[in-house]
Amino acid sequence: MPSLDVKRFYIRGLILKETCPICGKECTVDMGHEYLSYPDFNNPKKPVTVNFWCQSPECDDTESFEATYDLKITMEKWHE
Repeated sequence: MPSLDVKRFYIRGLILKETCPICGKECTVDMGHEYLSYPDFNNPKKPVTVNFWCQSPECDDTESFEATYDLKITMEKWHE
């Protein structure tokens, strides 16, 4: 399967949202600021793991959890 040979792969404009399993607060990760390191793509057998940090006082601002995603990349020819 293909992989991106880049240490830091940012995706501007993509904000991932997940619910904290402890307190239920919505947590976000801005992929324009956070990055994926050498990710595989278009490979459902090797999902990408993203770490979320819950900043709720209920979680003492320290609770972290993971979510996995399939990274799919397509490229299409641009037509004017």
